[in-house]
Amino acid sequence: MGGSSFIIPAKAKNPELAWLLYEFLCFKEPGYSAVYGPSDIYPGGLTTSVPSYTPALRADKPLIKPVAALGGQDLWKVAVDAAATIPAAAPIPAWWNKSVDYLGDNLQRLMEGKMSPDDVIDDSTKKIQRNLVDRA
Repeated sequence: MGGSSFIIPAKAKNPELAWLLYEFLCFKEPGYSAVYGPSDIYPGGLTTSVPSYTPALRADKPLIKPVAALGGQDLWKVAVDAAATIPAAAPIPAWWNKSVDYLGDNLQRLMEGKMSPDDVIDDSTKKIQRNLVDRA
């Protein structure tokens, strides 16, 4: 929702309406709450990203519920605290998208009961560091 995946084509029929929708979803509390908060599709809220709009990142107003499968921890607070440490326009490392081969696969093993959370963190960290970060 940071804008890099949203465009309004130059020849859009109603660019003003497209902007109003985008503005609502990203910068208005009812909009970003609808995108990230609990819904029929994501009963606990969208837990894979957080809004890029700083006022939406309030630790005292979580948009997601704790995730039972991850020990019920408050991921919202973790994400909000982490987001506050990332400088504006920080580049994404070249290896980032490739990390899914390790972390994503291990998370699937976690959901299947084949790995523990500690094993996922330990194994994924070692493989990402060895195979991606140290090679970048």
